[in-house]
Amino acid sequence: MMDEGPFWVGVFVVGGWDDVGMERRLLSEVVGRLEEANSGLLSEPRSRVEAEALLGLYVRVEKLAAFGKATLAARVGDATSLARVSGVSVGQARRAIETGKRITGMPRLARAAQQAVVSLDQADEIARTSEVAPAAVDDLLNLARNESFGVLKQKARTIRLDAQAGSDLTQRQHQARRLCHRVTDLGMIHLEADLEPHVGTPIVNRLEEQAKRLARTAQNNGGPEPFGCYLADALPHIVNQQTGKQAGKKARTGHTELVVLVSHEITQRGWCDVRPGEKCHIPGVGPIPPQTAKHIAEDAFLSGLFYDGVDLRHLKRWTRHIPTPIRIALQLGQPPDFNGPVCAQCGNHYQLELDHHQPHINGGPTSLNNINPLCHHCHTHKTTQDRQHIKRQRQAIPQPQPP
Repeated sequence: MMDEGPFWVGVFVVGGWDDVGMERRLLSEVVGRLEEANSGLLSEPRSRVEAEALLGLYVRVEKLAAFGKATLAARVGDATSLARVSGVSVGQARRAIETGKRITGMPRLARAAQQAVVSLDQADEIARTSEVAPAAVDDLLNLARNESFGVLKQKARTIRLDAQAGSDLTQRQHQARRLCHRVTDLGMIHLEADLEPHVGTPIVNRLEEQAKRLARTAQNNGGPEPFGCYLADALPHIVNQQTGKQAGKKARTGHTELVVLVSHEITQRGWCDVRPGEKCHIPGVGPIPPQTAKHIAEDAFLSGLFYDGVDLRHLKRWTRHIPTPIRIALQLGQPPDFNGPVCAQCGNHYQLELDHHQPHINGGPTSLNNINPLCHHCHTHKTTQDRQHIKRQRQAIPQPQPP
């Protein structure tokens, strides 16, 4: 039986190695003990509790090793040789070198990575953000300790975009737009695109809505596939739909394709600039210029919301149908940041569905404080739990006895 104590963890956190020979001996010992531990993983049965305890130690070892690798990669500085030693691509090796340089230049962040408080990916997000917003480091470190990587990444991206908001960001986004395609080994057409936020967001939203319809149809027919398959099927549908519009045919319109949040003060100044504390952005995506927002307001298929402090949560309706104002409010995300919707349970940003927190069948209102966005997985799980709970409640009601 393998010793389950953290015998190798303590080796990494020892500071003040005297020479390279000592470092090599210690690391060689750790490698040998890890090889020994690995050899027993497949042969020795373990309970789930034991497996989770060991997994926690392996994760800690991985974080500690990643810090050492990044630090040494920054000193080596040769992506080609690092790629050969690591067995990764040159591009991945180059990113590891850049991450190591960022981390070693920030003592507080380096200490957190050195002690396995944060992973290398978390450290890289924090380091990149600190380059444009140095004051955000402590808040992001606290977030990394308590939240998932997805939550940290979203927050860090929002901080970076806010710090770079303005004409320079707009110009850089415009210059960076691209779409490329190639033929895969299977003969498939592979598409890859970087689109400006006001262009890409409505396209993504339309794809998601159509894919959800296709997924529901497939569910009813008993053959669900991965959601990415339905997104692929949705693309030709919306392209053909747009072609039908251009040909003068009446096309079906769905939910709002784009919501832009604009502070009322910006409109009063003639849509010319965004000042501290004001908002002009696509929730969940990022800032856009006021001039672009003004242009969007002229499109009948897009929506703008003027933010002047009104609390949209006062809206309430006791029907299953979700009114447009509430649906738009849900698209904005939580105030005061309005960074777009996320799954209320796992923080996922994709394949979101709207769920009545108190089930509608039990009298739950269609109001903003009773509707949460949930990803498909969490929504399905909660729906199952709700149905089981309602079934138990009904079974607990005494049945009338026959006379």
